[in-house]
Amino acid sequence: FEDRWIAVSRITHEVIQQQDWAMSTYGPLRGVARDLYGEKLWLCSERHAFGLHTEKEDRNVWALLLRLEQFDDALSACKRPSQRMRVLATHADCLFRKPGMEIQAARKFAESTVPFEHVALRFLGGKKAGLLEYLRCRLKNADDQVTRSLLSVWAVEISLARLNELRQAEDLETLALERQQLSELLRECTELDVHATIYHLLQSHGWLDELAMFAEMRKDFTTVILHHVSRRDCGSAIRKLNGFGGGLELVCRFAPVLFGAEPNAFASLLLRPQLSTVDPLLVLPGVYSPHSSQTHRAEAMRYLEHALRHTPELHQSGGDLEIRASSFRTGGSLLLDNLASVGDETGHAMQQSGWASGTAILNAMVVLLATDCTQNAGGDTGPEDAEAALLRFLEAQEANPLLDPHFALRICRQKGLIKAMVLLYGLMQMHEEAVEVALKHEDIALAKRSACKPPDTEKRLRQKLWLRIVEHQAATSDVQKIIGLIRESQELTVRDVLPYLSDSMTIDAFKDEICECLDKYEGQIVTLRQEMDDHRRAL
Repeated sequence: FEDRWIAVSRITHEVIQQQDWAMSTYGPLRGVARDLYGEKLWLCSERHAFGLHTEKEDRNVWALLLRLEQFDDALSACKRPSQRMRVLATHADCLFRKPGMEIQAARKFAESTVPFEHVALRFLGGKKAGLLEYLRCRLKNADDQVTRSLLSVWAVEISLARLNELRQAEDLETLALERQQLSELLRECTELDVHATIYHLLQSHGWLDELAMFAEMRKDFTTVILHHVSRRDCGSAIRKLNGFGGGLELVCRFAPVLFGAEPNAFASLLLRPQLSTVDPLLVLPGVYSPHSSQTHRAEAMRYLEHALRHTPELHQSGGDLEIRASSFRTGGSLLLDNLASVGDETGHAMQQSGWASGTAILNAMVVLLATDCTQNAGGDTGPEDAEAALLRFLEAQEANPLLDPHFALRICRQKGLIKAMVLLYGLMQMHEEAVEVALKHEDIALAKRSACKPPDTEKRLRQKLWLRIVEHQAATSDVQKIIGLIRESQELTVRDVLPYLSDSMTIDAFKDEICECLDKYEGQIVTLRQEMDDHRRAL
């Protein structure tokens, strides 16, 4: 205009500034020109040229762009943090009013400084998905532990409520996506001291798989195993223990339940090298089950045999024996009572500290093997074959000072295991009792083996044992058997056995033995006579 000049915004095309022109003094305005080099504006009239100086021309650009809802451009034009926060708040409010844009609005609200309670109250009106996203974003940006704890608990609770709604609506695709987001949220909560509250929320809402996953993230292996055990999924619990590298305390704690449900898998777990340091006395109460199935007994014996082979304390020599105290004395009191009740009710032969040592392992093996003998005796295998394993075990542990032969003898007597009883009597140097038991059950071969066990230095004892066998056989009036005993013993003569023969028994069968004995006596007489003559001549 000739009489005034007007500044117009290039963004909104609104008049920003207007000023009248003194035409009488400067002449009418003719135009505006820009300096090609300095980019300076010149206002030209008919008489003069005036330079225009602009200051902070862009100070309100962000506000103008905000009015046009050009939020990204307005955000980039902001000069101060307060301006940026205002743009974010306005952008978030605009998105909030648009249907289906609550997630984007929540993210913008999280970047702004709008008070938390104002945003939360707006989303609580039915936009839980937006509130959950807002909490997640705030949780990522929060530094204070208390704030992070509060946000995480509320976010988990809102997420679980949304999962329940999706499960009822059977929206499987959205449900899977939401569960994945819950997993990410739980991963962010692993370092916070809110695990007890989150455990309670997950359990009360029925999302137990997520509970186990969260516990595993936190390396809370006890909760993981409890979760699987409570669902009677002991196979998964054993696999988790295997993946955790064992966990000595967990193995001992859950041994009764896991072994009862999955004996083979749990015994295989115990045999892993990572669990070589597990005290067998701590595991024994869980695997000792003589009245359970054949599979349980077999797996228990498999582990105990492994422990006997790989635990030095269970096969020490007498000079190096060291009794080790263990929690078995207290934690395994039930096992101790069961083992004691299998034998004599009084339990007088129980050693004072034996049950706190490796003796408990050996005693458990004896009970399991003896029970296995009686269970298998009626099957395809005979009693002799069933008893062979027990005999091999007792013979292998003969030199082990931890073996309690008195306890083993009580068990074998109760189960009627004759060969084992005779073997144990022999281990305790009670050879006469061993022979008596064998003869009582008409096992002459076993009695013969027992009679041969005393050392050669105890010739009188060996002779006594063989004479007891002869006395037993004499009742049958079988001369040939008695002759066989004389020849087999190498300790007896006809003279020794004659007192045990009945009057009705003919001695014709002993003709050769009697002649041999007389020849022997004649040789002895000749030798004595020669010695007497030598002494007489010497005098």
